[in-house]
Amino acid sequence: MTPPGFRRRAVLGAAAGALFAPLLAGCSDGGGASAAVGGKVTLTFAWWGNDDRAQRTNDAVALFEKRHPDITVRTSYAGYPAHVQKLATQAAGGDLPDVAQLDYRQISQYAGSGTLLDLGPYLKNGTLRTADFDRTLTRSGVYDGKQYALPMGKGTTGIVYDAAVFKKAGVAMPEPGWTWDDWAEAGRRISALGMKGPNGHAYTGLSDPGVNEDAFETSPGWPSRAPAPCPGR
Repeated sequence: MTPPGFRRRAVLGAAAGALFAPLLAGCSDGGGASAAVGGKVTLTFAWWGNDDRAQRTNDAVALFEKRHPDITVRTSYAGYPAHVQKLATQAAGGDLPDVAQLDYRQISQYAGSGTLLDLGPYLKNGTLRTADFDRTLTRSGVYDGKQYALPMGKGTTGIVYDAAVFKKAGVAMPEPGWTWDDWAEAGRRISALGMKGPNGHAYTGLSDPGVNEDAFETSPGWPSRAPAPCPGR
């Protein structure tokens, strides 16, 4: 059940204009708009990102408004930590934006509390068309068997390695198809050289993706294959 004062919202998954228009159109039909006067609708849309993303997103919004002159979109954005904190505060007060960007790991949090709009009816009637979407990526917006969010894009995880140090250690250069075991073995062989990094720790000549669980969750062939390597100078 939706708590009193809450309006269910449509939520997007990352960042591009292609999915913005159909999702807003579905939202306006569903009665979740912030304001509707004389047939005109005002929607609120919030996302995280820098000024470059803001410019690109606002350009997409302007295109949407041009194609849908009866809909006005009020936008806002912030850095990721501030955006997440603001959404949590707005959710607690029953005042979430009509459309918001969420990390895929937050879908269960908001969908489970009944604050998100079930997009199923809009997928069924063709308002939202996802035939060309990557199915695995689209499933990231599913919770409890229902589609609550759609991806707007996908981030890419890269790994950097020191080609000169790899050569010095006699280790073959990384190439597509390497497994995590291959990567770990290369690090062990380079560590055996006894080199130290600026922080005084053992220098492995490669970046450590262990701090980024996305690399393990979304890389092709997960969990056995590593992301594409990028040679350093």
